[in-house]
Amino acid sequence: MEELKILILEDSPYDVDLIQYELKKGGIDFISKVVETKKNFIDGLNEFKPDVIISDHTLPQFSSIEALEIYGMLEVKAPFILVTGTVSEEFAARSILNGASDYILKSNLTRLPTAVRNLVKSFRLEEEKGKAQKEVERMNVFLNQVMDSQPILFYVAKFEDNFPIIFISENVKGITGYNSNDFIANPFLWFNNIAPDDKDAFNRLLGQLSTIGSCNGFCEYKWECADGTFRWFVDYFKVIKSEDNELFIHGSRIDITKLKDADLRKIVFTKGMDKMLFMISHKVRHSISQILSLVSLIEEKSTTEEEIRTFIGYLKEPAQSLDLFTKELTDLMGDLKKSNNRLQ
Repeated sequence: MEELKILILEDSPYDVDLIQYELKKGGIDFISKVVETKKNFIDGLNEFKPDVIISDHTLPQFSSIEALEIYGMLEVKAPFILVTGTVSEEFAARSILNGASDYILKSNLTRLPTAVRNLVKSFRLEEEKGKAQKEVERMNVFLNQVMDSQPILFYVAKFEDNFPIIFISENVKGITGYNSNDFIANPFLWFNNIAPDDKDAFNRLLGQLSTIGSCNGFCEYKWECADGTFRWFVDYFKVIKSEDNELFIHGSRIDITKLKDADLRKIVFTKGMDKMLFMISHKVRHSISQILSLVSLIEEKSTTEEEIRTFIGYLKEPAQSLDLFTKELTDLMGDLKKSNNRLQ
């Protein structure tokens, strides 16, 4: 064990010597600071930052009871060992309840090194445990933040009829409108809200997994949210067998509605473009061809004013056709815009 810093609250130089002697004899490597007043004790805790506190029970202006109160208020992370001349069972119990880590009779100081060694080890283990717990809590907060920011639900379900949910992540509320307790209160809520057209395929897939012994799978389906709208999910799952040979599904459900809507918008847009190209190819090119032919006739032939008026009359039909095309194209673009807005 490395060198320890030991704060000794004691007014008797003789008792201080005895304590230090027993510690050295027991193989404890340490430096010590001796205090005997309340002020010096507080300063010692704050500045010396001891690894161990050893306190006499009774001092002229200060007592171990007051010392324990200060020790507790400052939340000192070091063992407090009470050294006393005599002790009753009631006093010992009260001291431990007040925060003392151990008590040792002055007539049995040989036990002090072992007590110091064990208590320091115990406190450090608790400190490491506390740090580990804080790290776990920090990671849980981080993971919850990550989960809340992503359209991914984690769940556990029983591998039986309608696959009742026994756990689902808290971010389900933001995605579906239902909170996690809704799924615990009604374990069949998820299965019941799968779109009817997709429910049979979902059942067949999971049935095949149990038949062929496969453990993994995924499927896509629509699911009805609390507000009555449907969202698309891709469901990745794994069948797990417990120690009791019970089957469970561990899975994640990813909201892919935006991707599906983008694909649908692309389909609508592509169909619109196909229609537009057809209109340009057949109506515009045909009308332009007619106009160019008539213009060529006017340029090539020496025509009278009457003939020119006749040719201009012939131009009306392709011109009207182009005007109609312009209106149809405007209507088509308007329809595409409305379709796109509905899908957003």
